[in-house]
Amino acid sequence: MRILNLSVLIASICFLVPPAIQADTASIRGEVTRLLTSESDFGGCMVLLEDNVQDALPACRANWVTLSCDGSFLASNVSKRLLESVQIAYALEQPVRIYVDDSRRINGYCLAFRVDLVQ
Repeated sequence: MRILNLSVLIASICFLVPPAIQADTASIRGEVTRLLTSESDFGGCMVLLEDNVQDALPACRANWVTLSCDGSFLASNVSKRLLESVQIAYALEQPVRIYVDDSRRINGYCLAFRVDLVQ
């Protein structure tokens, strides 16, 4: 009887405690179609990808991702290197593989935390 009461108590607690929200990451390969830099909006800089970010990560908005150039999520020197990599790919019209995290967002736009130049 005591074991049954303990089981009911554990089950009740598990039912009442909300499940943790699980973050997700994805890599998106494609061409950069636009770049945005700003003093104060959208984390300071953003990248528009030809592929829809929402297809891989529904919590993200549209095709834009932030690089957090203002230091919100990444150190400014890291963001600067990411932006430089994206600018190189944009200038050379080469595709990139961008890794995106939907748990870190600025104005609903997800954070790109890694950029790979690909051919």
